[in-house]
Amino acid sequence: MFRIMSPASIIVGLVEQLCNRQILLTAFPENTGLLFTLQIRCENYGYEKDGKTHHPEWESIYNKYLHIIVINCHHVFISESDSWDYRDSPLESFKNTSNHDSCWKSDGFQLIFKHYFAAAKNCWDHVPKEHSRPPIFSEVEGSLTPLLRKPFKMVRVTKKRLEDGYFCELTSIKELKFTINVED
Repeated sequence: MFRIMSPASIIVGLVEQLCNRQILLTAFPENTGLLFTLQIRCENYGYEKDGKTHHPEWESIYNKYLHIIVINCHHVFISESDSWDYRDSPLESFKNTSNHDSCWKSDGFQLIFKHYFAAAKNCWDHVPKEHSRPPIFSEVEGSLTPLLRKPFKMVRVTKKRLEDGYFCELTSIKELKFTINVED
């Protein structure tokens, strides 16, 4: 289970605080936003509920990375990957999941929940029912700091509209320097 708070809620909170429109319009170039890497992981160590009886054939690990870019507080792009580094994902793998002010917080992050359930299914569906766990008790973990990396990066993207007129595709991603100075 996701501990304490869902990763989508944390991402939405950070985006709303760091990239609200008034700040973006005055301090950052157009098409600037935040890039997050969310690691979704679940592991079945192969033990029965007694914690003693081990079945090696039950062992299973699910480990995926979602590279999430939020631009202008409503454009969301997500790439599903086996690598923690977003640069290993081709630009065309970034799916535009939302372009609208009213639904970016819900529609934009549906892939997170898809992977949450895929992780639970991968680790527990092959186990006999009396030793299996439902998704809510599957201990699927979501980490915004995989391998102890920074929780987000500031990026600027270029994008172009697809033929449907609604969704976009990314044509470039550029990391920007983002520093916070604390002075006494």
